[in-house]
Amino acid sequence: MPGGLGAAEGSMAAVFESLGLNWEKALMAVLLYRVCYYFVPGLISIFVFWGLKVSEPSLMENTVRDVFPEQLRREAAALERKLRLRQ
Repeated sequence: MPGGLGAAEGSMAAVFESLGLNWEKALMAVLLYRVCYYFVPGLISIFVFWGLKVSEPSLMENTVRDVFPEQLRREAAALERKLRLRQ
């Protein structure tokens, strides 16, 4: 199973059930954990990104060409020319 999908949830629910929770509540606890595990970091990152965009707009306006030193720009341009010649 890719990423332990289903196996991890089933195992956690079985552990909760062995600790005295009924199966339905154990399964709901595991599913709630998974939802929080995947969505809460995403929501936090959206707010952090928005905060950076508001407080430091210059960070978001920089492009790769603005960030790369001159030597790297020349090397990137040379690689682009080589790729165009191959096509």
